[in-house]
Amino acid sequence: MFRYNLLYVTEFRPNTSDLLYSTTLNQLFIEIYVMKLCMIGLFFLVRDDHDRSTCVGQAVIMIIAIAMTVIFQFLLNNAFASLLRFLPSTEVKIAKEEEEEEKEQMYHTSETNNYLRILMQNL
Repeated sequence: MFRYNLLYVTEFRPNTSDLLYSTTLNQLFIEIYVMKLCMIGLFFLVRDDHDRSTCVGQAVIMIIAIAMTVIFQFLLNNAFASLLRFLPSTEVKIAKEEEEEEKEQMYHTSETNNYLRILMQNL
């Protein structure tokens, strides 16, 4: 019980394996889409004195910009899809190193406990 509390409760270091980065990036793209859609709506709402739409060209440019943003997000998600699905080799190396450190720490702890036990027996 004490070991569990020591390892996972008092000294817990959260490890998200950088999965939050892709979520944040996708949320940023959603915000960009909302901004561009609002700009398109505003461009189509602008009228001159004769009630004609004056900013159609700017709205068309924003529609093209949205299409390019969608394509970019699609390509970006495809490029990083394998990293989100599978564990990178660096994470495996880090996990092995942490496991070896834990074993070494347990070994030193058991050595100290044995030494203390021997001392207590001799008293």
